Amino acid sequence: MAKKKKQQQKNIKGNSIKDTLREQSPTRGLSPSLKLPRVEAWYYTLVFIAVGFLIFYPPYFRGLFFSEDMFLYHILTGLVFILLGIEKIKRREFSFIETPLDWAILAYAGAYLLSLIGAVHIGEAFYGFLKALNYFMVYWMVSQVVHDYRRYEDILRVILASGVGVALIGILAAVGISDYPSAFDPNTIRILSTLQYPNTTAAYLAVISLLGVTLWIREKNPLLKLIYGSCIYLLLLVVLAAFSKGAWVILLVGAALLLIGMPGLYRLKSLYILGLAGVAALATYGKFMAALPVVTQQEPAVALQKLLLGFIIVLAGQAVWDLGILLQRKWGGRALAAYAASLLVLLMLLVIRLPEIPQLAQQILPENLTARISQIKDTTGTSYSSRMDYAHWGLAIVKDYPVVGAGAGGWNALYHQYQDYLAWTTETHNHFVQVWVEAGTIGFIAFISIWIGLLLALWKIYRGKRERGQAAGDSWILNWGTATAALAFGLHAAMDFDLSLGAMAILLWTLFALLNAGSRLEARTEGKRLLQLKPAVNISLAAILALVIIITGSSFSLAHSSAREGDGLLQEITREQQLHEEEKETKILRARSLYQKATQFDPLNANHHAGLAQACALQFIQAAQSKNPMAREYFELTRQEIKKAGELSPYSIKLRNTLANLCIGLNDLEGAIEEAQWAIRCNPNDINAYEGVIQLALKAVELHLNNKQAEKAAFYAESIVEQNRELQIKKEAIDPVKAAYPYWSGQPLELSPAAQLSLGKAYYLLGQYPEARATIEPLLPMVQDGSLQSPETPAWHLAALYRSGEQEQAEALALGLHSSNPQLSALYRSLLQLQALPAKSEAGK
Repeated sequence: MAKKKKQQQKNIKGNSIKDTLREQSPTRGLSPSLKLPRVEAWYYTLVFIAVGFLIFYPPYFRGLFFSEDMFLYHILTGLVFILLGIEKIKRREFSFIETPLDWAILAYAGAYLLSLIGAVHIGEAFYGFLKALNYFMVYWMVSQVVHDYRRYEDILRVILASGVGVALIGILAAVGISDYPSAFDPNTIRILSTLQYPNTTAAYLAVISLLGVTLWIREKNPLLKLIYGSCIYLLLLVVLAAFSKGAWVILLVGAALLLIGMPGLYRLKSLYILGLAGVAALATYGKFMAALPVVTQQEPAVALQKLLLGFIIVLAGQAVWDLGILLQRKWGGRALAAYAASLLVLLMLLVIRLPEIPQLAQQILPENLTARISQIKDTTGTSYSSRMDYAHWGLAIVKDYPVVGAGAGGWNALYHQYQDYLAWTTETHNHFVQVWVEAGTIGFIAFISIWIGLLLALWKIYRGKRERGQAAGDSWILNWGTATAALAFGLHAAMDFDLSLGAMAILLWTLFALLNAGSRLEARTEGKRLLQLKPAVNISLAAILALVIIITGSSFSLAHSSAREGDGLLQEITREQQLHEEEKETKILRARSLYQKATQFDPLNANHHAGLAQACALQFIQAAQSKNPMAREYFELTRQEIKKAGELSPYSIKLRNTLANLCIGLNDLEGAIEEAQWAIRCNPNDINAYEGVIQLALKAVELHLNNKQAEKAAFYAESIVEQNRELQIKKEAIDPVKAAYPYWSGQPLELSPAAQLSLGKAYYLLGQYPEARATIEPLLPMVQDGSLQSPETPAWHLAALYRSGEQEQAEALALGLHSSNPQLSALYRSLLQLQALPAKSEAGK
């Protein structure tokens, strides 16, 4: 009888081990018919690792902000997508789009596809569509590989590890050990890390710290808890060191949400680890920042040693917590109560000495940190008002591009035209508005639908928790922690451009995917699908997506590589003036070949066409100098590529300036003026654009005068006067408050002395002599003190004075000019001989 009982106990133990293994199996949650053989289980693990890699590495490549980094990611995403597709086909599992969140995220990518219809910069718009498509594919893959909560937790660990790596690189850059580009700003003493922007770095790490808290409160292993706690401390330290008010706000909001949604003891545990890691970060921050080599000129080890304080605090705090748990387990609730009472007494003693706490806080927290914290509630500063202005300009763009938007890159292309003062920002600092600008109302609705889908998934999880009772408590903790992180991220995205960095969007879409997977895991029965597609349709659609992302990523990556090599050759040609003609010709031919390859693999990139135009322009210059009959062909090729580049990116200021310089190199003044006028359309608040047109137009006037083409000369002289009139109208429309610091970011809308002289000359040549005199006369003192290097100015002034009816005064001054500078006197006499150009000319248009 005893032997039989012993055998039963052995079977029970065996069953419990088997059940435990089943709980940890990657096939958990699947029906028996879908259980994986051993080889397929390993293949699934390989796919899971590949998906984890896609989540882990993006922050380390400048956050995938730049297109060339994103191209490689497209290729990797497509390959992993195919691997996962094969794994699903092996299991004969053909589902593709199932939940409302699936449809919303796919609709978001579809909206960016539709935005190509009205895109102002078609190349950037297509890049934006590929990014949105990539985000969907990453989201879908994460949703598919999370078969159980163990894998769910593994994804969170991958995210935490990635975030800690970013924090460590920032710390090492601050102490001078890491040379990652722009990871630390020595001027402002801020950590930027691999994301190269402090606000995004702080927001990213703040969000991940919430995930770290979620992992800590569920963990039973003391060593892993210590690791998690230390990670949270490092993340919060860099959040402080990035010095971002917005990130601090979303950290506080996220922490509050986390505490509100956590059940029972988990709420206390969350509060404890947040407080512990927060105290460790605050206690360390001042000492660490004050010990940085850029501040003290000491060795990096000195600053790194300061980090030990935080680790000691975390270790001590966890020991206090674990001791309480141990007492409760061994001696019950009374021992725990006595332990808690003793801690409470210590806390009361601390409160009694409350007057000393502010002094201690001042010693711990640097003045700059406390001052920065006090600015959080200030809504009158430019940081707040400028963001409101950006949103206002963005909504103005939406009115002109309401349905499908202006395409990705539309904000950067158009925002200068909607400004009421000069400011420079490539992003909207509000992703909701940016999506509305880029993808129109369709895209905005799709983006809002994603958040609605998140809430629906969370409600489904909560409902499943209520149905299951306490058994689902742990799963709710994971899901609520993930949802809190996603909501906090979304809040910060409404005040900054986090999601313009591919790595940040991938993180958020990964959180969406986890919640989507959680909603499926919590559902007792399979929910009704919005639209159930046939397996063949699902497979075909998935294959098309994979091919699109791989082919375009590969093609664009090759194009960028070729263009970059071409750029290097052009720089060598420009830099090395002593090159032999044969060697120079060889390099130009090689550069042209590279740019041709780039335009073939990426025909929508305006910069590649501009590079090809530069190579053709160099060939034209060489041929023209040697009187080669091919010169005309090179000229036409250059003009063709200039035209293509301008059509692809009509509102790129940098591109238009490049094209204008190319036209000057071709001696094509009309083309140069046209490009310069486009620069004014791109940014009507930039005085440099107006001055560029004025100076080029004056050269055209002089050229046509020398060629005896009075009507064409008059046309360009009138264009100078017209540009000045437009400038004055623009200037009068600007609020004087916004026309000065700290709002106005750049030169004021005032013509430089050289441009004023050009304007005065145009007035004179058109016979508007009083205006010419009024424009040139204030420049005379500048000529005398040497601030204006234009010795011909007095001659033009005297001629304008004479023609304005002040002949006696002009002649008297001319006598002195003749004795001091006979050449200027001769210029004065020749100007008096000029007849006014014909007004209202239409020639040359």
